[in-house]
Amino acid sequence: PYSPEKAELGRLLYFDTRLSSDNTVSCASCHNPVTAFVDCQPVSTGISKQRGGRNAPTVINRAFTTEQFWDGRA
Repeated sequence: PYSPEKAELGRLLYFDTRLSSDNTVSCASCHNPVTAFVDCQPVSTGISKQRGGRNAPTVINRAFTTEQFWDGRA
């Protein structure tokens, strides 16, 4: 069940770069709350400045879907 403590933990983890393998990106790096949880780039940049093949889709309401990523691969 929801609790303010769980919400705060989620917020802390979402912005924590220590969760990436090189400590440079967080979830919010590509899924920025200021820009509707997207990065507004043609393709996203990840760890070690690697460029992806797609941009970051929004994470809004993602808990209510069974497929993730633009192509539904997960």
